[in-house]
Amino acid sequence: MQRYFLIRIAVFLIGTAIPSPTLAHAQSETTIPALSRQQLVADGSRPADDRLLTIYNPRNQTIPVSEATTIYLSACKVVEQEFSRTDPIRPRLRLFIGSDTDRVYYPKREIQLTKWDKFKFAQGVVILATDSLLPNDKKFSLSKLALVEAESVVDVRELKDGGTPLAAGPRN
Repeated sequence: MQRYFLIRIAVFLIGTAIPSPTLAHAQSETTIPALSRQQLVADGSRPADDRLLTIYNPRNQTIPVSEATTIYLSACKVVEQEFSRTDPIRPRLRLFIGSDTDRVYYPKREIQLTKWDKFKFAQGVVILATDSLLPNDKKFSLSKLALVEAESVVDVRELKDGGTPLAAGPRN
């Protein structure tokens, strides 16, 4: 029995001493470049701003970079299929591991996680991918249209009571 435990401990220690090739924890920033077929065939070098996913890891937590890349591409593909898009959706975003809270920070297009969580990362990618479907000017015009439509709603009770329809607003 003791021999069994000694062998198990030795295997465990050897396993922890050898780093896994799919995990990255020593790097504070990892960049996943945009890989298009033309770039791979025509040119081996890519411009610095041609990044799809940048992983910022100041606390050097263990992150499965290949899993993050796979989840990123899969989430983009699911959004493409859901909205019947033929052109690829590939938002440029940053994954920040070691944040104080888990959230999507829109101004920086950043997914902030306290620690690696593949489900929360997938949620963040889907949120930012759907956000990238409409350009900002279209979002602005749709917001104005929604406001105009909401202001054009008239409460029938106000009209019956002789009230002014301009005073009618949403009733909660």
